[in-house]
Amino acid sequence: MINVPFHTAGNDQFVPFITSCPRNIQRIAASTTSLPTITWTTPTAYDDSGHTRLVMNTHSPGSTFPIGTTSVEYRFEDTEGKSARCVFNVVVSALGECLLFTVWVQSDLLRLHTTADIDTAFLPGLR
Repeated sequence: MINVPFHTAGNDQFVPFITSCPRNIQRIAASTTSLPTITWTTPTAYDDSGHTRLVMNTHSPGSTFPIGTTSVEYRFEDTEGKSARCVFNVVVSALGECLLFTVWVQSDLLRLHTTADIDTAFLPGLR
């Protein structure tokens, strides 16, 4: 989450203050064809003038995101033209990219294996 003020000339001494700028969001997609719909609380801003407006946003809550990292930005402006922005990332990973753990009980030992260990140990034809 980045809250970056931008300064312009004028009598107004304060840039808008952004509230509720989300932190980075991470989700897992069940497959590369079933992409997740991501929601968050929409950032808001206020200024000492009492007048701010949203001038730009790249995505809205409820948008569908592709696999990878997508930057989301909201930009607010006050009546003097001073602006501030909220930037955060939405990171979507495919299920196959995740490291899954499986617990196997063998004799009296409890062993932890990753899916890669299981694939090579029990399904050697897969690698």
